[in-house]
Amino acid sequence: MPGTGHTNPGRRRRRAAGDSRPHVAGLFALTDSNIDFFAPYYFQAGTQLGSYTSDEHHLQGLLHHPHQYAPASLVPFSIKPYPFNPFSIPLIETWVKAFGQRMLFIYGENDPWSTNAFEVSRRNDSYRFFTPAGNHGASIFDLPEAEQTLALERLSVWAGVPVNAIAPRASARAAGALPALTLARERPGQGARN
Repeated sequence: MPGTGHTNPGRRRRRAAGDSRPHVAGLFALTDSNIDFFAPYYFQAGTQLGSYTSDEHHLQGLLHHPHQYAPASLVPFSIKPYPFNPFSIPLIETWVKAFGQRMLFIYGENDPWSTNAFEVSRRNDSYRFFTPAGNHGASIFDLPEAEQTLALERLSVWAGVPVNAIAPRASARAAGALPALTLARERPGQGARN
């Protein structure tokens, strides 16, 4: 009751749940527009990559729609005609390690998906980095300075563009100040390409 020092424990629990949910996954993660945006990922997770599952055993009888956080349930069409192929990713990783040239992989140290990080071979001029305390939104600009310098230097050599031209524009892109196509469409001294 207001003014008496008593509080409603149900409201307190709901407020606590409401305050914590955005910090766990964010409510936007399960909106139609976000699910549609990630549909290609969910399709690939359901047919090639695989995905984690939630242990819902302790919630048996409480959930109206159990086992819904699965790639197949998040794709806006049925993926039943496309069975899961457990050999796809191991075959791709084998190819990357043996033949992939000039490849750069950046993983977040705290990203559960990093447990399956591809192995690379430096003899193929390929590199793998982990951003400290990073997640699956990791970027070159989250790497420690020495690794960031190496990654930018390799990209510069591969693209034939000086690092000093790549870094400021890529940094601006990472900050959201430039559209995604800018880096791919412009080269120093050449202006925008159509």
